[in-house]
Amino acid sequence: MSRWVEKATKQNFSLLVSIPQNTPDMAKAAEAGGADAIKVHINTKHPASGRLFGNFNEERKKFEKILKAISIPLGIVPGGVVSKNKIRMATLSEISALEIMGFDFLDAFAHHLPLEYFKSSLGKMVCINENYSSSDLSALERVGAEIFEASIIPHDGYGKPPVLSDLAKWKMLTFQTQKPILVSTQRKLSPEDCQFLKQVGIKGVVIGIVVTGDTPKGVFQVTSQFRKAISS
Repeated sequence: MSRWVEKATKQNFSLLVSIPQNTPDMAKAAEAGGADAIKVHINTKHPASGRLFGNFNEERKKFEKILKAISIPLGIVPGGVVSKNKIRMATLSEISALEIMGFDFLDAFAHHLPLEYFKSSLGKMVCINENYSSSDLSALERVGAEIFEASIIPHDGYGKPPVLSDLAKWKMLTFQTQKPILVSTQRKLSPEDCQFLKQVGIKGVVIGIVVTGDTPKGVFQVTSQFRKAISS
């Protein structure tokens, strides 16, 4: 089992940091702030920041430096939308190379995730968006999802404070699976909001640029704030 899957399954509440740039400084800042794991990106345009991440060959040297700089599990978002209606994903050979390098898990939308990835022993974190029904989680669990990332906020809701209807939707998801569900910070979640997520059965948060900003200092400070709130 991947270290991240084991940790997210056993811990009461976990903190995954999606670093805004694939750099060692960002990764070290996240680990120093108390992250349980980190994820990086290739082959995609990040929906919140608009940043375009390069392909495996373009990002490989950065990943090698990141792996040397941290000790916590590192995951890969292997692809996604790079332009309107165009999806680009890593090849299976690239996934194998990432695994050999020392990556621990992958994280991708279920509707982007190639079946051939299940030949890899990387942990499988499966992301869902607002177009999925809560009952889809039960089926996804049965076909191989080990952790879920709930990215269910429509784009026009990004960066706004969470509201009660969000909490109800996240709660509904927990009825459908025994696997850990983490909520990503499409909404501008505060560290104090973690208590509400815990109360409805969510098992962690995935914090990213919406709350961390785009500097190592911001990543460290916000990760530290979330770690303190989670641990209290």
